[in-house]
Amino acid sequence: MPEQDPTPRDWSRTPAAMISAAILGIASISGLIWSMTTTAATPAAHTQQTIETGQPAPARLMIDINTASIDQLQLLPSIGPKLAQRIIDDRTEHGSFESLKDLDRVTGIGPKTLERLADWVTISPP
Repeated sequence: MPEQDPTPRDWSRTPAAMISAAILGIASISGLIWSMTTTAATPAAHTQQTIETGQPAPARLMIDINTASIDQLQLLPSIGPKLAQRIIDDRTEHGSFESLKDLDRVTGIGPKTLERLADWVTISPP
């Protein structure tokens, strides 16, 4: 009778286990990115669901463009680091924004971006 190896095999170090872990990690990151972009890009869908179900709307992030930091501005849809900095620079140079339409004066913000921001931006009095 052949002698058995007394040490158990560590299956976590096999190539199949490593490939499985990598695939699981990629799937998790992909799912996280998908959920962030789907939720952030469609605030109107939440409003429509609330109207249809009669349930209270979920809390929504509102960013005050007159007081927001560069990091806070980047939470808005379509606003990256460069555009966030341009908003702050414009606010510093020209003063507070009085309406959402005033964001149009920032290079890189046009009608489509304004439309995307409408449900996410609040404006404090100057």
